[in-house]
This record gives sequence, structure tokens and C-alpha cells, in this order.
Amino acid sequence: MASSTPRLPHQPGTNPTQRDEGGELCKGAALPSEATLTARFGVSRWTVRQALTELETAGLIETRQGRGRFVK
Repeated sequence: MASSTPRLPHQPGTNPTQRDEGGELCKGAALPSEATLTARFGVSRWTVRQALTELETAGLIETRQGRGRFVK
């Protein structure tokens, strides 16, 4: 059965303890930077920001000023 929570992209070098058995980021895991996401998906920075804003509005991630974005 498919999960309603979107899968976040794999980021090489991410601490493996921040992932569950299904490869999804665990609660508290840091998301890649906007620049990394822009390059990885070949989209504009605006598109990445819009997607991150939607994830935050849905309560799936949180922004910590000066630290980055993290899975809730």
C-alpha cells in the first residue's frame, strides 16, 4: 500500500542513520540545500522554494533559521 507521505530524494553523503529501511528520511533529518535540489532536479530556484513552502505548509518539514530545513 502506498504511503501518503512523499518520498524525499536520496542525497549521497547523508548520514545513513537518518534514513529508515525504506530509504526515506527520518524525523529530524536535514533536507538538501535549495542549490542542491535545483541542480539535482534541473528546475528553477523558485520551483524548489515553492515545493519546500508547500511541504512546510502541509506540516511535513520545518525551517530552522540559520540551520536549514528538517523533516518533521
